[in-house]
Amino acid sequence: MAKRPMANTGKMLSENLKWRIIYCYEECYKSKEIAKRLYVSKTTVTNICKIFDKWGCVNNPFTGKSGKRKIFTSEDMQVN
Repeated sequence: MAKRPMANTGKMLSENLKWRIIYCYEECYKSKEIAKRLYVSKTTVTNICKIFDKWGCVNNPFTGKSGKRKIFTSEDMQVN
């Protein structure tokens, strides 16, 4: 029987949990130990630490919704 690939659930981590990872990282804990303590994957710990090293924050400032932003809200578009 062939194994099916696991689906990416895309669960978001809270900013609080990301900062806990960074605090442990700054205390020189290894990625594997941080992952075990906080019940996240080692890859998640590594990615958050990379973002912190590069940008100094836990959220990548260049990720988010892509595309043109709406100028008007639905209230602005109503004609009286």
